[in-house]
Amino acid sequence: MYLRQEATARAQRTTENLASSLQQTFDGMINTIDVALLSAVDEISRQHANKNVDPDSIRHLLERQAKRVPHLAFIRSTDQFGKIIYGVDQSRKTTYLDDREFFKRLRDDPNAGLVISEPVFAKIAQKWVWAFARRINHLDGSFAGVVYGSIYTDEIEKLFNQIHMEPGGSIAIRHQNVHLIARNTFQQSNPIPIGSTTISQPFQEALKSNAKSGSYISDATSTDPITRLYSFQRSSKYHYIINVGLSTEVALSGWRNLAISVGIVIALFTLCLLYLAHRIGFAWRQYDEVIINLKNSTEQLELKHQTLIRSENQHRSLLEKLHTAIVVHAPDTSILFSNSRAATMLGLNEDQMLGKFVADPTWSFVDEAGIKLHPDNYPVNRALLSKKSFTEMIMGIRHPNHFGIRWVQVSAFLENDEHNQLKQIVVNFNDITQQKEAELRWQFALDGAGDGVWDIDFVNGKGNFSERYLDMLGYPPGSFSEDYRELIDCIHPEDRGHLLDEMQRHLSHQTKQFSAEYRMRCADGTYKWIFGRGMVVSTDEFGKSLRMVGTHTDISAMKNAEEKIWIEANYDALTKLPNRRLFYDRIEENIKKAGREHERIALLFIDLDRFKEVNDTLGHDVGDQLLIQAATRIKSTVRVYDTVARLGGDEFTVILTGIHDSADVGHLAEKIIEHLSLPFVIGGIESYVSASIGIALYPDDASNVVELTKNADQAMYSAKDSGRQCFRFFTKTMQEDATQRMRLANDMRHALKQNQFMVYYQPIINLSDGKYCKAEALIRWQHPELGFISPASFIPIAEDTGTIHQIGDWVFSQALQQVRACQSLLAYPFQISVNKSPVQFLIERGDQHNWLDQLAASEVDGESIVIEITEGVLINNDVRVTQSLLQYRDAKIQVAIDDFGTGYSSLSYLKKFDVDYLKIDQSFTQSLSQNSSEYALCEAIIVMAHKLGIKVIAEGVETEQQHQLLQQMACDYGQGYWYSKPLPEATFMDFLDAKSKT
Repeated sequence: MYLRQEATARAQRTTENLASSLQQTFDGMINTIDVALLSAVDEISRQHANKNVDPDSIRHLLERQAKRVPHLAFIRSTDQFGKIIYGVDQSRKTTYLDDREFFKRLRDDPNAGLVISEPVFAKIAQKWVWAFARRINHLDGSFAGVVYGSIYTDEIEKLFNQIHMEPGGSIAIRHQNVHLIARNTFQQSNPIPIGSTTISQPFQEALKSNAKSGSYISDATSTDPITRLYSFQRSSKYHYIINVGLSTEVALSGWRNLAISVGIVIALFTLCLLYLAHRIGFAWRQYDEVIINLKNSTEQLELKHQTLIRSENQHRSLLEKLHTAIVVHAPDTSILFSNSRAATMLGLNEDQMLGKFVADPTWSFVDEAGIKLHPDNYPVNRALLSKKSFTEMIMGIRHPNHFGIRWVQVSAFLENDEHNQLKQIVVNFNDITQQKEAELRWQFALDGAGDGVWDIDFVNGKGNFSERYLDMLGYPPGSFSEDYRELIDCIHPEDRGHLLDEMQRHLSHQTKQFSAEYRMRCADGTYKWIFGRGMVVSTDEFGKSLRMVGTHTDISAMKNAEEKIWIEANYDALTKLPNRRLFYDRIEENIKKAGREHERIALLFIDLDRFKEVNDTLGHDVGDQLLIQAATRIKSTVRVYDTVARLGGDEFTVILTGIHDSADVGHLAEKIIEHLSLPFVIGGIESYVSASIGIALYPDDASNVVELTKNADQAMYSAKDSGRQCFRFFTKTMQEDATQRMRLANDMRHALKQNQFMVYYQPIINLSDGKYCKAEALIRWQHPELGFISPASFIPIAEDTGTIHQIGDWVFSQALQQVRACQSLLAYPFQISVNKSPVQFLIERGDQHNWLDQLAASEVDGESIVIEITEGVLINNDVRVTQSLLQYRDAKIQVAIDDFGTGYSSLSYLKKFDVDYLKIDQSFTQSLSQNSSEYALCEAIIVMAHKLGIKVIAEGVETEQQHQLLQQMACDYGQGYWYSKPLPEATFMDFLDAKSKT
């Protein structure tokens, strides 16, 4: 019984060690495949992000990565629809993988990492493959396809075939859901097909008992006639299962033969004793024969011992062929066994390894920073001191007389005997030099890019922060302990919560990548804007995040530029007030808030009166300073939380919230007008403006932003029409006026083409001889629906819309035709005067050139035309006006000042400009009597004009008394209803014809 137990235990240890070693080998292989897939994903994502996809470079990359991984058949890539686009001969028929489970999972789960598929039958190769895949994302995070690599399952079976096992042995690898991936039964046929999930009952019970590892005996069945002793090992990282079995017949054959031999020996020995008792004499004769039999038995025992030794050597041979280096230590750390891979990795031969102690001075181990490890931190000593097994320790091996470092990932496992006493320590080494060097190159690239690097281990709370990371914040190396929470404390309090939330979301796998913008305190106490990003690189078997790495970029300059751009986009550069864009954002937000809380708000539109005069006469610099002071005065009159904005030019707005009484708004408007009416002292010069304010209330006058701003603007224009320097609340009448104004503006654009305009002529009499020698051309509009429309109604609209230019040109052309007709009718010279709007002078059109060209083409003498202008045109002192008047004078066109005495009457512009006529406004003439003040004023104007060589025309003469008084004052000409009302062209010609004959 003892011999059977010993043989069974030895066979179990053999299968356990082989299963563990194979699991380490396949983990290393999958790690290498994952690195290759990540490289392909990064390059494809980068080309997609740059919108410069090079198919040839991607295909070459996939080919290179596939060749670097042993046993990997190919690496291919699909688009978001599953179509294979890279890694396959383009001449082949189009193939889609959208029905594969690994494709569906990556498509539907943005946070899925490496996905390992069940064995699938390849559509292109028509062979069973084991596939590994990773997701490709667009720049916005949406699904762009997958990169996947595959191993042919028959290649895995060939790899198993390199392992020497007795006939009837079995090595299999299964997916985590027990789908069979590959199996080798060593000189026996394999009855289980690839992809099968059928497993024996003992295997099922063993998995239920311990899903990670275990042993069991599987009896012979109709499909698999061999009874085997199995051990299985599940990968903690990738969850596949390695299952190794030895035929019990082979494993226990040595025990049976030995037991038979011992039984024979005992039986013979018993017979000999019996025979000796009865036949001592005969026994002596048979002594030599017994000795010979004992010798034969001894030889048989030796033969069986040699068989056991060969079996162990076979297992050693298997371990020699594994990619993983294996070293088995005794409890005193001396080496009991090592494979050749371990000797090569450690820089020794096998003879030098055997019996060596872990603290041997010829070994030089370093940590990830390149610092020599203390012997207590050697893998064996670490496991012994902590009394715990461990995995994924990273260290470097520096060979004597070599400058390079071989980087390895180390696992150490403590194994106890049946008495729970430490029997041995198994240490596995996996060479990760290429992966580590790739990480170092990545680190070098990041350092070259100026980014800091951080690495946080959440298990022990330690953080590793690069020198560039600390230097970016002004901290010297060693300023912080390894506790990463110290640097978390440097995050600005306003940003810390958001940063930790984003990090937690990534740690709980809610996001595929961690990223956040936050401020960090520098060594000098200031803050810098940082963009941090990273990802989890290690998790346990339950998916808990263990380690996270990332980068740290200084984006302070970008943030400052963004803030500057935002300010420039939302604030007026001159007054620093919110501009039109920000104003509309705020009024919209205030309306939403007022709607929710059932409050009222008031919107004030403020326009500075006579600002243009200041700007044109004193210059734009003075105008700018005046606007700055005006903005300050407006802000000083409102509450701190009210919004004052500049929409452009001399237009300002005020948003008042929480309004209870509209009278309070009126008082505030009066206060603003009062403040803006005070003198502005700029450069020692006093300037005066006033303000016209329009007010609209929400929700009283409007229900949305567009209506509210439109109504406030209409109210402001109403204030201007009411004489300026006042405020007006919006009323429904204003809406009607605005609607009428809009209709007239639209209809006016078609009036000229449709011949709706007419020119009337009002005769002007020479008071000295009674001749009608002049007339004023007056436009009339015969609207097809509204009838006659007064010029006072449509001329301001024409000026605002710009149609005044076309109308003015047409009137001038009609006047030229009419004056030529009048001169043909009369025997003396005749003049027609045409009104010219200030807008026609000040706009950059060059109307005077057009009129002068018409004059030259008509062959009418310039003295036959008079241009009537208002005093306001001259008082502005605009160079364009001066230039136009000089051109008229050169063309012999005369100039008349209309409505003289009602505006800024000044002798200075009468002397400066070549004025021919003054027209006394009808407001003086209509109240004219012998002893009235109007008489004195009219007389003074006439005397002054004559002294300056200017003739005078009195407008609005309606009575004979007014006619006689003007004659007494020696007024030159008279115009008014006393002589004739404005007449249409035909009637006017009849009037002149009749008067010329009398």
